[in-house]
Amino acid sequence: EWTTGKGLGGTSAVNGMLFIQGLASDYDHWAELGNQGWAYQDILPYDEKVRAMVLGEMAGELRYPHPLITAFIEASQSLNLDTKIRTVSQKKGWRNSSAEAYLTPIKHRNNLTVLTDVLVTRLLIENAVVTGVEYLQHQQYKQIFCTKEVILSAGTLATPKILMLSGVGPAEELQQHGIKPIHNLNGVGKNLQEHPAFLITYETSVPTINSELTFGNALSNFARWFLKGRGPLTTPVSQAITFLNTQPNAKSPTVFLECTALEFRLTNQATDEKPPYSIMLAPILCHSETRGYVSLNSNNPLDKPKIHYEFFACENDLKNLIQSLKITRQLMATPALAPLVIEEKIPGSAIKTDAEIANHIRKTAVRSFHNAGTCKMGHDDMAVVDDKLRVHGIKNLRIADCSIMPTIVSVNTMVTALTIAEKCADMILTDSTSIST
Repeated sequence: EWTTGKGLGGTSAVNGMLFIQGLASDYDHWAELGNQGWAYQDILPYDEKVRAMVLGEMAGELRYPHPLITAFIEASQSLNLDTKIRTVSQKKGWRNSSAEAYLTPIKHRNNLTVLTDVLVTRLLIENAVVTGVEYLQHQQYKQIFCTKEVILSAGTLATPKILMLSGVGPAEELQQHGIKPIHNLNGVGKNLQEHPAFLITYETSVPTINSELTFGNALSNFARWFLKGRGPLTTPVSQAITFLNTQPNAKSPTVFLECTALEFRLTNQATDEKPPYSIMLAPILCHSETRGYVSLNSNNPLDKPKIHYEFFACENDLKNLIQSLKITRQLMATPALAPLVIEEKIPGSAIKTDAEIANHIRKTAVRSFHNAGTCKMGHDDMAVVDDKLRVHGIKNLRIADCSIMPTIVSVNTMVTALTIAEKCADMILTDSTSIST
């Protein structure tokens, strides 16, 4: 199952509350691909604006730090690894989604209307010009018209679906579903990228957050969070991040390693009892070489799209994650962490050879819920938008979400999604001003 955030704030309303900006090398690579205005120095002001909007004066501090995380930071530094305490998208211990940060403060503006319980079914296009949007609300199809532009921000999975339902996409595929092609754009839905990951857990000799999240502590934990914004219920999905280079000549990190003093399951594959004292680490591939695609199931907007993505279709992806486990084991054996660790539980010390590690990773790998790339920015035959986020061949239409990433950023995608939106807003204002003058 692939998931999306359906609600105000999108996935920021349900994600792990981790705030991290894309690396300089990510944006510089976009610029190297020919996208003007997207180098790191160009993007930095928008990144900082997002930081100010989402974090404010609280600076995204962890509200419940754990001593094991301090030991993890010390251990990482002893191996000369780039590591840092996580910044979180919270304010005083409460989730601060993009809706809370951007929409709530201006929700009473006269020039803002927010519609909910709505499914966008298609764009209204006449002579290659977008004139409005059709949507379904309470079992009724309705239309709304624009005087300037439509900004499509439905996310990596839904944005290409809406384009294809509107007749914008691979013409042959659209015709197979009885959709009249308005503009043949072969890149729509292609270039799907993710951050493959797997989990490593250790039983520890010191209490972790698992031991505090018990039924007996439920009332006190709730009170600490609700009244003071403190305690274990403020814990994000990760409390520290370390960057790994699993290739000797890599110019930028190949894997980012998440660490949390809390063990949980992302799949139902592991059913053994979780130790009360345990720490979990997740090596996550920064840039998978694998590419998938999103296509239509039918011309019915109520049908979910088809999603094709094959883990480890490229052997280098697996090799990088194999090496990440070896580095993680070195990390856990450092003087800072070794006294606090009893044993490796998953995958377990019996898993030693590359073949054994590869087999374990193949069986247990998970997605990081960082979908990107299906309407990529660029100027080649597979590009969907230009570097001003305007859809090629269609007027009055821009896309502003993770689908426009030509290559996925090295880290969690939420902040970059907001950075894209900030830059898009600025470009719209700039273009509007130039037209009016």
